[in-house]
Formats: sequence, structure tokens, C-alpha cells
Amino acid sequence: MSLADETKTEVWLALRADGAANIPSTPTSGTAADPYDASSPTLFADRMNSFQKNTKIIHLGPGVFQTFGYVSTGLPVPNSWQPVSGQKIIGAGMFATTLKVVGATNQSHLTCAICNDPLYSDPPFHGQFLDGFEASDFTVDCNMRGHIGARVAIGAVSVLGRRIRLRRIRAIDYGTEAKNPPPLLECFVITAGGGHPSLPESSDCTMEDCLIEKPYRNGRYNNTCALIGGGGESGEGYTGYSRSCVARNCLINNEYQDNPVAISSITCAGTPPLGCGYRYDKNAARPIHGQLGGDHRRAGRRFGRYSVQRRLPG
Repeated sequence: MSLADETKTEVWLALRADGAANIPSTPTSGTAADPYDASSPTLFADRMNSFQKNTKIIHLGPGVFQTFGYVSTGLPVPNSWQPVSGQKIIGAGMFATTLKVVGATNQSHLTCAICNDPLYSDPPFHGQFLDGFEASDFTVDCNMRGHIGARVAIGAVSVLGRRIRLRRIRAIDYGTEAKNPPPLLECFVITAGGGHPSLPESSDCTMEDCLIEKPYRNGRYNNTCALIGGGGESGEGYTGYSRSCVARNCLINNEYQDNPVAISSITCAGTPPLGCGYRYDKNAARPIHGQLGGDHRRAGRRFGRYSVQRRLPG
């Protein structure tokens, strides 16, 4: 569904389930009290594309907004959208609003939830070299766990331009399974700048208070987590870099996690100890000693002469 160009400069999006959204007889107004519905990835893309000409501030309410993201391929990408200069995309909070990538299929290029492409394609499919753009206060769930076996690479944000602000953005479940030989396709999680000799000069880009954590556990290749992009070369060998950019107060935790739970006690038996057992309380916020009732699954790994067993909630 193609929507008419939005005329308001500031709009609100929500996950509506009240039956009034998108019904011609009862149209929504896109205000804070009556936000537009964006409860499917296609509808989300249609809404974002309708904001290209006039809308400068886009508020995303709480909840999980699904998006097909964008892929820089030099070709049209169905059901996709790109940010434009002067826009601000503002969530309800880093742990309240989530952009979740779904339906990624490209095995040769990186898919990102938010991406502009001023370099590779001709109008009307190419994006702007951004001059002023801000994104803040949401999580990007790259959702690699939802693309197992798809041989794709998914990152969070990749925006080329100047005067870019990326603040309080959290990225999770990013990574790559893409083959693309040679070499394997790298995942770039959050990227700003993008200096290139074929583009205007990239400058004054800021990443601030961002959190990158919980990478995809079955990745096949590297993740570059926070990048001020640049260094692209032209056919004549000229190189472009980004100027006066900064990343500050960001945290990257690339620990692989699989729903960790608290250790309630550690017991050893035998002289010398022949084995140790970890006990977990799945309902406790902190370790609690004592026996646990109920069924448990057991996973063990042997280290030399000792056996370490983990009892996991089942």
C-alpha cells in the first residue's frame, strides 16, 4: 500500500490494535493522542516513505516495530525506506522501543534496520547524503536468530553524511552467516560518517551513550561494532575520510549469552573432588542456597579429570 505524502512536520507511530487504524472512514491523525498504526513491516515502510518530503520528527512509541530494513545493493529494495536530511527518529526509550529486522534475504550485502544509500544507485532509488540526521532512544534487534540458515548479515544503523547524531541506541543479536566468498561478509553494527571521494565530505558525526551487546552466537565472521566510516577509494586511487567525528560514553559487550541464570550453590563430592554441581534458582534475582524441586535438564563438560555439571531450569 502506497500512502500519500505526509503534510505534518511531526508525527507519532504506534502498534495499534483498536480497529480504527488505517480504516478510511476513521483515519488516524498521527498525533501523540491518535498515532498512526505501524504494526506490520510493510505498513511501517509505507509510513516511513510517506515522511520523506515534509516530516522532520518521527516518534516511535513503546513496543516492537518490525522492519525489513535496507540493503545497499545499487538496486531497488522492495518494502524498504531510507532516512532523509533533517529528520529525527526518536523512540520512547532504549529499553521501551525496539526496531526488529525481519525478512532479510540478501546474502551478498549487509542489511541494516536504518540505512541510507547515496553511493551505489541512480534516482529515484538512491538515498540522500544526509546533512543533519538524528536517531535516539530505541533498541535495534538485528534478529539474526530469526534468520538461521538464511546466510545473511544484519547490522543496526548505517548512515552516511554529516552532522549525524546517534544517541542512546542499543543493538542486539547482530552478526553474519553470509558466505559471499571471498571474503566472508562482515557485519558493521553501528556506522556513521562514510567518507568517500565520490561523496561530499563527511564531518561532525557523533555516537553517544550507545550500547552494543548480545551478539548472534553462531556468527561465521567478524563484527565491527562501532565505526566512523571512511577510507573508500575511487578508481583513480583517491581516498576519502570523515572529519571531526567522535564516539563517547558507549559500551560494547560482546559476551555470548544463552539466557544465563543465577548460581544458587556449588557442591563438590569425593576426595579428591571428582565432580562439581551448579544449582540454579530460576525464580531468584540473586543466588539462593538449597535444593531445587522440579525437573531439570543437565548439561556437562569435562575438564581434565574433573567433571563440571550445570543443572538448568527445564
